[in-house]
Amino acid sequence: EGGGVFQPGDLRLLPSPRRLFGETMSIFNLPNTTRRVVVPTEFDRILDMPKTPPLGPPGAAAYWSKRLGKGTGVALRTPQGGALDAIHTYRSAFCSITVGGGKALIALLAGEVCGAKRPLILCPPALVPLMHAEAEKWEPHFKFTKPEIVSYGILSTQKDLLERLRPDLIIADEAHCLRHLNTSRTSRVKEYIDHLNP
Repeated sequence: EGGGVFQPGDLRLLPSPRRLFGETMSIFNLPNTTRRVVVPTEFDRILDMPKTPPLGPPGAAAYWSKRLGKGTGVALRTPQGGALDAIHTYRSAFCSITVGGGKALIALLAGEVCGAKRPLILCPPALVPLMHAEAEKWEPHFKFTKPEIVSYGILSTQKDLLERLRPDLIIADEAHCLRHLNTSRTSRVKEYIDHLNP
């Protein structure tokens, strides 16, 4: 079978989409292989989103540092400013930032740039104490509404969690934890979002 990295332009769409798990899906043939890949049409929407420079517009880090900073001289890094600018502009973002790139601070500040009153951060159980520590670390330097921080495990076991918390922004740290549509945590997030956006 074929291997390597396939760019979106390398994929060939088969003539007809299928219905799968209640979602419209696109089926792609991979070149030089007999394999087919089924991808949600959400993939098409993501590919059609406006492309921005990977580090955001020039000056984004300085702008958000000034707007969200408490005057302690601590500044955001360029990728953090770019991510916050994308979140503010599009009201959503998929931020692929390397380890140590400052994703925790982005997650904490996302609610502020969106004007959220009840932000929620979902993360793996091992990251919950780290996220609380990051909130304490950055609170003296930046203005933000302290988010509720919940593990994916708790979300899986508490059926009414989202209805009780009523978040107006959900930040999914390690979002691949929501990749399976048949898991309770993924279906709960999807149902909550669908209920807010009928």
